[in-house]
Order: sequence, then C-alpha cells, then structure tokens
Amino acid sequence: INVSDFDYNALTPGYKNLGLLHVIGKGNKLRHLPILEAWIYPVLKAYIEQVRPYWTDNPKTPERDKDALFFSNCGKRLSPSAVQGIINKRFHNAGVTRRFSPHRLRSSAITRIADQLGLKVASTCAGHSFAATTDGYYDIRASASGDALSNHVKALYESQ
Repeated sequence: INVSDFDYNALTPGYKNLGLLHVIGKGNKLRHLPILEAWIYPVLKAYIEQVRPYWTDNPKTPERDKDALFFSNCGKRLSPSAVQGIINKRFHNAGVTRRFSPHRLRSSAITRIADQLGLKVASTCAGHSFAATTDGYYDIRASASGDALSNHVKALYESQ
C-alpha cells in the first residue's frame, strides 16, 4: 500500500463522518478507504506523522519503497508474506485459533463497509469495476450475526 494522502473530513460526501485514507494499491488504483472506528484515525495520524518519517527520511530505505505506508524493520515496504506473518502472530497471541488470511480480512472489511455505507461505496473502496465483484466478497453470515473476528477483538480490548 502506498500512502498518497490521509485526512479527516466530517463532510466527505458518501462517507458520512468518517476519516479517509487515500492509498494507491494493486493495479496502481487510487482507493479511498473509510476509517470505520474512531480510534483508528488518531493512531494512523500519529504513525504517519511520527513513525513513518523515520523510514522515509532514512538514507538506507530504498527510493522505490519511500511511498509505502508500512515498513519492515529493515526499512523496506512490507511484503504480502510479511503481512501474513504479522496477522498469524497477532491472532495466535490473541488466542484466535482459526487461521485468517489478509484476503479474509479484506472480505470482512468489505462486508462492514457495505453494511455501514452501502454496496456502491464498498465497491469503490475495494477498487472493483463491477458491484457484482464486490457482492462476491459480501459475507451475509458475518453481517447478520456480527463479524466473529471483530467481536472477539473488541471483547479483548473492552476487557482490559
């Protein structure tokens, strides 16, 4: 994920009162991702303003990686396999025994965006050209009963 812009605009049409993360993703497509939880905006803002410059200003960071949103400990763009490893480790530490892939998390995010903002907005956020593609990601079971993963993580934070 490349970071191109990050803002919070309470009057952003189509996204209600949510912050937005503008990223350039797969296929060099610009995507506007709504921030669905209030705590995410200040955390991302702090990361982008205080942590990310450590890597972008570091002469050891390869020039081709300086537009990345997240970096490895070596100063390079996080690879898909590194993201998978982080997810597996965090889920294991949280007591989640079921394996989840970044793709499954994408499906959950698309379902949540569709529930809160509608299928058209979810399709735009996902970078899909056709709503039918987005509909294939929509998980009616997660929507109807609440996403089990989100509920588990939320319960963990609320118990602390």
